[in-house]
Amino acid sequence: MKKILIIDDEPNIIEIIHFFISELGYSSDRAHSGESALEKIKQTDYWAIMCDLQMPGLNGMQIYDHVNEIQQELSQKFILLTGSLLDESMETKATNQNIKVLMKPFHFENVKKIFSDLETATVH
Repeated sequence: MKKILIIDDEPNIIEIIHFFISELGYSSDRAHSGESALEKIKQTDYWAIMCDLQMPGLNGMQIYDHVNEIQQELSQKFILLTGSLLDESMETKATNQNIKVLMKPFHFENVKKIFSDLETATVH
């Protein structure tokens, strides 16, 4: 079973995402900060990462940069979670780096579509 790392400082958001991805047949680990997420990434082989943009400490883009440095293949399956529009520089970076962006509040169909896209990209 493919394992997803969910990174968010809000426990309720993590539980919603966990429920959605378990319904899609994935397992998950949870991290409540960027620092703890980076430790987990070093210890566990994840298939994808879902990460909140705005958190205390490391933000989602900073975590993406770290993941891109240590596991470039994993960074290609990085999903950024946000409740607000990205500023121009972040939007440009997300587009140029092919970072998937999932807007809060999420709906099951949106999560399903992103994972379907990742599965298709993995096959090619």
